[in-house]
Amino acid sequence: MIRLRIFGIGAFAFIALTVAGCGGSPDRPSTLPPGDPTTAPNAPTAFRGSGLEVSTEGLGSQEFAAAFVGERITFNWNRVERAEDYILEVGEGPVDSSVFTATVPGLTLDWNPTRSGNFSARVKARNVQGVGQASPEVTVFSVEPRDYVEWLFLGTGPHGSGGCANPGLLGGWRPGTAIRLVLAPDLPAQTVQTANSMASEMGASTLNVVTAHTSLSSDLDPQPQPGDLTLSFFVIPPTGGIVGQFFVIESGSDGFRRGRVLLVRGNDPTPHELGHALYGFCHHASAEISRLTTMGAGGRIGFRLTEADRRSLQAVYAAGLRPGASRERFVQAGLIR
Repeated sequence: MIRLRIFGIGAFAFIALTVAGCGGSPDRPSTLPPGDPTTAPNAPTAFRGSGLEVSTEGLGSQEFAAAFVGERITFNWNRVERAEDYILEVGEGPVDSSVFTATVPGLTLDWNPTRSGNFSARVKARNVQGVGQASPEVTVFSVEPRDYVEWLFLGTGPHGSGGCANPGLLGGWRPGTAIRLVLAPDLPAQTVQTANSMASEMGASTLNVVTAHTSLSSDLDPQPQPGDLTLSFFVIPPTGGIVGQFFVIESGSDGFRRGRVLLVRGNDPTPHELGHALYGFCHHASAEISRLTTMGAGGRIGFRLTEADRRSLQAVYAAGLRPGASRERFVQAGLIR
């Protein structure tokens, strides 16, 4: 069984870290035979159990292992009978080991991906008699943080697909705004939960440049006042497959002043639409990115911002960028290429 843990760091790492193997050097010389698995009687036994567990402490989830480029990924595996060391292989697909290979005497190894991509990893036990069967493979997705920032805030780059309120400029609310997120009384409980969660974390996500709080309205169709963002259902549902939409009612060169989010009954794209409405997020065009972001396909990734989105926001606001900032400002801050 191979286990994988991904460790996040407090801010973006734009330079790849050094590969460090725990319990031995990946590059140490070895007299043990390389090659394909063997059925020799004294070769290592196979990995037992279900074969694969993946736990993540970073961008991904229990089902989807992910990290920003340069961040440490830690592989752990079970001891195998008669093993003298282990071979960890990382490649661009099943069986492939062209990306990274290391020989390790222990049961753990750190690896830092140096580029974006989907990678397959497996570990094999080895002794002087031969190489045992490979563990089941685990897939790891690595994304360049500058590419992530570019699609999220500008809708461009390798993952971008437009959908920005202010194309080519950083969206969001005027600095110093304490947004009142006004909720219609007939919203479902999970929609209210999402709104409360995303409003409560806005201050921390923007380093208190903008804050938000919710307020329950008695009006089924509340109209926004300055500083308000309203959340309610369409009175007349739109056609064309639209399930939710953000409308900027008033905006200035320094950000949104008031807006509306309207939903179609029976659908709940609330996290996605509040990503547009609270933070000015854009659209993406990547199945893997969809599993990392509040702006994921279908609009629902839990009830709050994802780790990747939160860290991207904090990096942007920590760099001093504010709504209305141009692409050139992102480049100057080192946030995009």
